[in-house]
Amino acid sequence: MGLSVVRNRPGDNITGVTPHQPRPASDAAHTVERGGVGSGPCRVQEGARIAERDPAGGVVQLTPHEFLDQFVRPSVADWRRDYLDIRLAKQAISELNNMAERMFSHWGAGTPQVYNTRNAYDYRLWLAQQECGDFQLVWDIADAHKHIKLDRPSRAVTHDAQASPGKLGYGEGLYGEGIYGGAEQLVVQLDDGTRRAILGVIGRVLQMWEHILARQDWTP
Repeated sequence: MGLSVVRNRPGDNITGVTPHQPRPASDAAHTVERGGVGSGPCRVQEGARIAERDPAGGVVQLTPHEFLDQFVRPSVADWRRDYLDIRLAKQAISELNNMAERMFSHWGAGTPQVYNTRNAYDYRLWLAQQECGDFQLVWDIADAHKHIKLDRPSRAVTHDAQASPGKLGYGEGLYGEGIYGGAEQLVVQLDDGTRRAILGVIGRVLQMWEHILARQDWTP
């Protein structure tokens, strides 16, 4: 049997994509914006912010609510199942801190949703001073874990080693937080000598983010 030859007509696209090849990024971005392949849960909503789209590849960033659901809450849940694991605790704390960057990047400088702050540093200061004092501890623990020692003036914790396993004595920590009976738990010692249960710190900051998103009328 002879082989038939198919000739391309003028104007035909001779650079087609075979089944195992990814579609070029420019086509993917066009498809997502038109509501084609990307019309499921990750579809770009009409009027989506330019900052949420990677100009190089058409990749859509997670919204703050998606980041909370996919990274923050699971990290906190993993740690709560093994609350003496310092690695899991610092991972959860890092994601709670990263949430501030996600919020600021999503809304942009000077917007009401980030309290008209000019940068992510000022946004974090506002959160710690106006929304939840324990966010300062999350911010410090996360940064100290990365840099080992902090030298910025706005801090309550300086060294990474200040967050570690320990016990709280009678009268230490806030009322009702942490593990009762003097049992071992993860504790952070502030620069002023105060000691707090990390269990309570993580819980309050997670609740802060949930309240902020609820006020901004996010839907799951």
